[in-house]
Amino acid sequence: RERAEADIARQEAAAESLPEDEKEEQIAGAQVTEARRALNEAEQGLRLAEADRGHAQRAIENLAGRRVRVEQERAGLVAPDPAQLAAAQEGEARAEDELAIQQERVAELQARIPELDGALRTARERLAVAHRQATEARARCYALKQLQSRVQQSGEIGDWLRQQGLDQAQPLWRAIQVEKGWETAVEAVLRERLSALAGDSDLAGRVLTSPPPTTFTIGLPDGAAALAATAGSLRSRVACADARWAGVLDEWLAGIGTVVAAAELATAPAGSWVCPEGHLRTPHGLTLYVPDARIHGVIERQREIEELDRLIEGREMEEEAGREAQEAAEQALATAQEGLAVSRRAAQEAQQRLHAIHVEALKLTQAQARFDERAGQLAADLEDVVQSETKEREE
Repeated sequence: RERAEADIARQEAAAESLPEDEKEEQIAGAQVTEARRALNEAEQGLRLAEADRGHAQRAIENLAGRRVRVEQERAGLVAPDPAQLAAAQEGEARAEDELAIQQERVAELQARIPELDGALRTARERLAVAHRQATEARARCYALKQLQSRVQQSGEIGDWLRQQGLDQAQPLWRAIQVEKGWETAVEAVLRERLSALAGDSDLAGRVLTSPPPTTFTIGLPDGAAALAATAGSLRSRVACADARWAGVLDEWLAGIGTVVAAAELATAPAGSWVCPEGHLRTPHGLTLYVPDARIHGVIERQREIEELDRLIEGREMEEEAGREAQEAAEQALATAQEGLAVSRRAAQEAQQRLHAIHVEALKLTQAQARFDERAGQLAADLEDVVQSETKEREE
């Protein structure tokens, strides 16, 4: 500016010194005008430069403030605890495993329920069958025993037995076991003796003074051991567990052989022979037997009673086993149902725990994502500020 002012002064002095020379005056005027224009441009450029420096300074100050704020926010940015996030993710994995185990247990028990329910139905059906069979056997046995008791206790003979204190005594037909098929033959030979009661001399004396209203036999065992029965004899076909009757049966069945067909009696050798139908051949006669309605069938019924007693014992064991099986099936089903309810509750609780842990892990994951995103934004902002400051300073 000072140089411009000096030039103007020289030009003005030169113009004054050459007032006469028009041409030089014009030249000097043009130069003055040019100098003034240059001065104006210089002053305008100076003002623009000063304005630019002000703008640049304010921009640098703004950038510095922005950098401070970014650095402060970056310094105050708290990263989520990685250990906490890892623990949450691990807990979520464990909860998923636990839920899978509980769901598998629920599915297993649900699959077992129909099987156990079917087993219970089967056990109940078996128990019902065993109970029905045992009941039928007991009813049949009771009916036969009632029928057998009436054989000895009914009518006048029953009253007489009660008067003599013999109504509870066991008749012979209760004590013997006859080979199957030979019951009628034994009935034919023993007849009224089949209902005989075991007694002694005192009883014999007492009943002789007060005889029964019908034919009746008192057996008088002497304690003798049973004789060896001849093979094929009627005695060999009769067994007796009561040793008192051994000698009595030896006497009453002595010398009687057996033939398997009635026709054989016609040509039987000398002696006494009986066939399964009860017809009796003796050396001097043939007795054709017609069963006595009062005692006929007592041996078969007694055998059936004994068989039924054994059958009932087996049926009762089966019934008890069926009852135990039913109780076991009921217990197994109840245990499975209870276990299913417990497993369902456990699965529900595991689901709730998994949901809670998942929510917590999701929150931590989202927090980490927000932190990473914001940290990246702040890093980019800070880099932008540094670059902007460098650019402003260079300009």
